[in-house]
Amino acid sequence: MERIPKINEAFELFESVINDAIDSSTPDDILIRSYFSIVEILIKSTCTGKYATKFSEFFYVRYVKKYLETHLEKFDFTEEAIKGRSSPRFAALYKGKKVILSSDIPIQSAGISESPDIFVGIEKENGIIHPIAIFEIKLHQDKSQLATLIKRFLKMRDDFANKFSGDELPYFVWLYLRYEKYLKQDYEEEIAQFKSLSKNNLIVVNEITEWTINSYKSNIKGGINSILKKIVRKIEIF
Repeated sequence: MERIPKINEAFELFESVINDAIDSSTPDDILIRSYFSIVEILIKSTCTGKYATKFSEFFYVRYVKKYLETHLEKFDFTEEAIKGRSSPRFAALYKGKKVILSSDIPIQSAGISESPDIFVGIEKENGIIHPIAIFEIKLHQDKSQLATLIKRFLKMRDDFANKFSGDELPYFVWLYLRYEKYLKQDYEEEIAQFKSLSKNNLIVVNEITEWTINSYKSNIKGGINSILKKIVRKIEIF
């Protein structure tokens, strides 16, 4: 993302947010509130919202980047430009294994048929990429769309089980099921359907982040960091 003087304030806030969230017991709360504060700065600074439209990908990928670099010894990502994309992906070598970090288009060689919010690929000696993907599922959407998502992820889960076995099975995660509290809708049926998918290392996080019209808050203990800890362990054992 291009840096211009008008939005330096946003980037300064972003750097402090990353450090605060890494050390917090409720990192989602810090990230959610700060994300919207930064987006507001970007919209006001550019008048068009041009940079804000790219910021979701920028924000969370770089948070995961900093977390992994902090918790894995001698681990530093470098940027890799991808032809046809406005944002880069990151790559690092860890104990002879190439680790790819992106919110890239689906990685077909890894068996991913949906675009994840965060993708971590671990490339082994034989060229197989083991995906670790984080998805955010918004429950406040049409029920037919949710039903389609459930079917797609059910197929993806079973495809993974057929492609990999034992320790080769990739670790696959949804970050959380999210809804906007002010809509006052009942999502118990949808939550139960998503939870039923938890099998073969496809994990549906049970907690829900509650959002209101003017407040973005999460009291989930561990939050995204609890998922990132699992990713760190998975990278270490490959």
